[in-house]
Amino acid sequence: LSVLNQQPITTPIDFKYLAFDNKDYLWGIKGKTIYRKDIGFESITYRYDLQSLAFDFDGTIFAGSIMGLVNVDTANWVLESVIPNAPRTGQFSSITLLKDGRLVCASTWGLSILEDHGWRNILEIISENTQVIQSSYDYNAFIADTIEYDFGEYVADIEEGPDGKIYCGIRGVYPERFNPYKRGGGVLILDIDNPEDVIAIDTTILGYHTTQSNSTPYMVVKDVEFDAVGNLWVVNPYVINKNVPIHVRNPDGEWRSYGSAETSVKISQSPNGIAFDWWS
Repeated sequence: LSVLNQQPITTPIDFKYLAFDNKDYLWGIKGKTIYRKDIGFESITYRYDLQSLAFDFDGTIFAGSIMGLVNVDTANWVLESVIPNAPRTGQFSSITLLKDGRLVCASTWGLSILEDHGWRNILEIISENTQVIQSSYDYNAFIADTIEYDFGEYVADIEEGPDGKIYCGIRGVYPERFNPYKRGGGVLILDIDNPEDVIAIDTTILGYHTTQSNSTPYMVVKDVEFDAVGNLWVVNPYVINKNVPIHVRNPDGEWRSYGSAETSVKISQSPNGIAFDWWS
């Protein structure tokens, strides 16, 4: 938010933009500042450079900034960013189409869901004690529920499970992060219709990666898939501590792990994906 200042203009200002509103007030822009001329000059400053102004017939005023639209609230004399209904980012690392037709897109920030009414987001918190689950959504504006979970470097894969929940393979995450505190897992399971329902599968119990400079277990999941009978398969490369990069959880929640020693073929220590046929 930005607050109004009243000041005399003692030197000429090289305005970038000048225009009159429907009350015949003169408005000007220079850098981050908007000026209004009635009897005297008034100014209000924003965080970013401003480019132009637009005046609606009902008196609404919008400014264009290098970071998007800004609403000029003339009643309270503040500037507020106008964030439209949209995903958090357009840089998606994985997408999937659900059986009900909804599109789910994943990024390092979390999930963005495209529904009939528009977009909504389920995002990781970026500061302490900011988790919010909304009771209703206004699809005319930006929507975000925020949760205390870490989506890692990025989401490598997302799948819809037999239970209708979203299973995210997280590429690059620790069991815990601080400032703010967030829980992490190689697999995050989310109910996108109830964002409070989140489970983090700590895949360090199955295998993990460490370095000489950092002994904290680090999870790198590249792929998650379900087979025809509902088993969850997890591709967990770089597991230098246990050397079994393929994990399977059956519908009863029991895990098994596979490496070259458990099979008749050689399995790479750094697999990137897994796939199944549906007839065997």
